[in-house]
Amino acid sequence: MANIIEKARRGFREETIIQLEFTTRCNHNCVYCPRYLIGKTRPLGDITPEMADLLVERLAEIKDKYNLTLSVSGFGEPDLYPGFIDLIYRLKVASKASMRLNTNASLLHRYGHDLIISKYVDRITLSLNLPNEELYRKYTGQDCYETVRNNIVAFLREKRDRKPAADIRLIKMPDTLPYIDEARECWEKHLNKNDRVSVAELANWGGLIGIPQPQAGICRYLTRQAGKHLTIDMEGYASICCFTIAYSHDHPLFVGNIKDHSVDELLRRARLRAGEIDVSMVCKDCDERR
Repeated sequence: MANIIEKARRGFREETIIQLEFTTRCNHNCVYCPRYLIGKTRPLGDITPEMADLLVERLAEIKDKYNLTLSVSGFGEPDLYPGFIDLIYRLKVASKASMRLNTNASLLHRYGHDLIISKYVDRITLSLNLPNEELYRKYTGQDCYETVRNNIVAFLREKRDRKPAADIRLIKMPDTLPYIDEARECWEKHLNKNDRVSVAELANWGGLIGIPQPQAGICRYLTRQAGKHLTIDMEGYASICCFTIAYSHDHPLFVGNIKDHSVDELLRRARLRAGEIDVSMVCKDCDERR
């Protein structure tokens, strides 16, 4: 009975989203991503086993306090981290959170079956982003559109109506606009119950990408809800804005490290610092702030 009451209480709480970075390595080089800063401002690599253990411990401490969603993302491709499904499982069990995974799907054929069988992930964003092979090669720097497309189709076919719910992500920008409707219609034929195709505006990532405003769009993260969103990078540093993990850790929007603070304390610090978003050199140029 107590568990039922607690679940009901959590249902009325606003969602708190914590974005987690397992790695800064990526097998794509997308021109609309600020990963170009990584390596100059922060190291390229993976979360250490010690930091992964601490992350699991810290999230277990708040398992019953928040309506919590963990989003495995960051500025690296999560599935390049060895044992990433095992870490997702540990985080899921420890935190009791809803789990999201963002991936470019280039390696989905290696682990898609395990995601379906395990049911660890509740929603997966498949960032195809571009509607055809030519634009994919132009904007990602990779010649693997057909591989990614086939990976997604095979995954959806095997998954059927089971978890994770899939979001096939396309990006709206001048080059893709003529093809978006056709691509959406094509992909909708492959969808199962609870799956969707979404079209995201092109974000300027807080001014890190020099895109003229008519082409730029909204931020896809919750920078407007400081105190209900944290990004924790692979070194344990937490920021109130997802953009700042592309910067060195002395950036003013960082609120601490899980080595020194509980997640609960980091969220409290985020609420206290919320006003700083409006004057941040990053956030003042963010599409979501306009």
